[in-house]
Amino acid sequence: MRKILVFVAICAVVVVSVAAAQNAPAEDDAKNDDIRRLLELTNAAQMGRQMMGQMTASFKQAMPQVPGEFWDRFMEKVDPNEMVEMVVPIYAKYLTHEEIKGLIEFYESPLGRKFTEVQPKIMRESYAAGQKWGMKLGQMVVQELQKEGHPVPGAPQE
Repeated sequence: MRKILVFVAICAVVVVSVAAAQNAPAEDDAKNDDIRRLLELTNAAQMGRQMMGQMTASFKQAMPQVPGEFWDRFMEKVDPNEMVEMVVPIYAKYLTHEEIKGLIEFYESPLGRKFTEVQPKIMRESYAAGQKWGMKLGQMVVQELQKEGHPVPGAPQE
């Protein structure tokens, strides 16, 4: 009798595991689709295009001998959705499907749309503020090192 109960329990576990495995891909597909929707709402693909444009501008500046037509052809080959697809599993790793749905609800709201609109400006100004703060900290380091008598490369020695 005990062997029969163990056998039935094992069969039940196998059946439940198989059913869960069969449902998981559909749930994963729905979650991944919602992640793509969230990335669309937050302009992730557009930011990818902007990043690629900035990188290309840097390449052009570093390699002025390369003709502009090369960069045009190169940009035609770049698919920003490739980056989106690389990011989907990262979002899936850290956020539940319910959390993704909540974020979608937020970004579809008037406040979420406004945040998406102003976020690039916030990031740009925050970056500038960070640079300013970094320069201030750099100056403080030099002053403190000089005050304590430590050599500072590139700074006039007293």
